[in-house]
Amino acid sequence: GALFHNLTFLIVGVVLTTVGLVWVLAVDTQTSARQARYVERASQMLMLSQRIAKEANEATEGEAPAFKPLKEARDTFAVALKVLDEGDPGAGIEPTPAALQPTLKSVQELWTPTQENVDLILANESALVAMRDHVAAVNEVSPLLLARADEAVEALAAAGAKSQVLNLAGRQRTLSQRITKDVNVFAM
Repeated sequence: GALFHNLTFLIVGVVLTTVGLVWVLAVDTQTSARQARYVERASQMLMLSQRIAKEANEATEGEAPAFKPLKEARDTFAVALKVLDEGDPGAGIEPTPAALQPTLKSVQELWTPTQENVDLILANESALVAMRDHVAAVNEVSPLLLARADEAVEALAAAGAKSQVLNLAGRQRTLSQRITKDVNVFAM
């Protein structure tokens, strides 16, 4: 009897230990999977933040092809941030744990003005693209304007124009160069 009782106790102990081990492994697997989903979203947001910076720079330079990927990156980043904050049961993502909320809040505080700036860039797409075209037009005409100003100075000098007139024509040449330089500085 005592051997049977001890063997029964041993078998029950092994079964309970096995059930406990399976439970611990299941919980650990769930935790690991949840952490992997958090890391995946955070990595996606890192990549998107880099894309937003690149596309915003190109969009402000009037590069028309940059606006669509900028909008897509902005929208995807906003969704990923919302998922980390509120969770997404369909994707198996719970809201960010309370211990990590301060970190998430700092990301949200940085995102809010960034999103506003991206929205402003997107709202001014036509103006930015038009400005690029206008700057290109100024740059295209500038060498011709300078050449014509030089010709005018030479013609006036050959015709014996007064020094005041030559100085004024020379300033016109300088102003044409300054206009081109200032337009390009402004467009940067």
